[in-house]
Amino acid sequence: MVPLYNFDDTEYYGQVQIGTPGQTFLVLFDTGSSNLWVPSIKFFFGMFEIACSNCGAHNKYNSSQSSTYIANGTTFRIEYGTGSLRGYLSSDILTVNNLQARVTFGEATDEPGATFKEAKFDGIFGLAYRSISEDNVDPPFYVFEQNGLLNKDLFTFYLQSDDQDDGELLIGDIDTTHYTGSLWATPIIHETCYVFLFCFVLTRN
Repeated sequence: MVPLYNFDDTEYYGQVQIGTPGQTFLVLFDTGSSNLWVPSIKFFFGMFEIACSNCGAHNKYNSSQSSTYIANGTTFRIEYGTGSLRGYLSSDILTVNNLQARVTFGEATDEPGATFKEAKFDGIFGLAYRSISEDNVDPPFYVFEQNGLLNKDLFTFYLQSDDQDDGELLIGDIDTTHYTGSLWATPIIHETCYVFLFCFVLTRN
């Protein structure tokens, strides 16, 4: 279970670790994208290596401090509805609570504009389908699944409003203490993000 922090009922983010020993990052768990990325300590300005341009005061990944880092070097660029970034791909060990596997992720070296620079989180953890992954990278959830690390091939969110406990993400299982009654399955109609059809929703009160 990953405890989630809530910012203004719009952003829910939690801790993951990358590397050996683990470097801790706050990541936004995003069902609308598929890539994992965090700011990089590396940014080349001419012959000089400096910290990520426009990455603000966020935690930055330092590959030289990880014994399990493997270079990739493929450049990437991601456009979101609220901003963009670019950098290059790397490989290292990702730890999410009790789950651990080698993944390919993005080291962001440039985050133009203020969107990500001023965000409460360091990076983004994409949970959507591989079909929309930049550079066809396997999303972390896929990697956990392929390595047989999950009890069930699913993830669940428990979200609260801003004036209550923040929430949690459970990868590979369901916390039955957070609901009553039965769960109903509905088919995904587009394996990009989680798109499904519904006619109406009923709630109490």
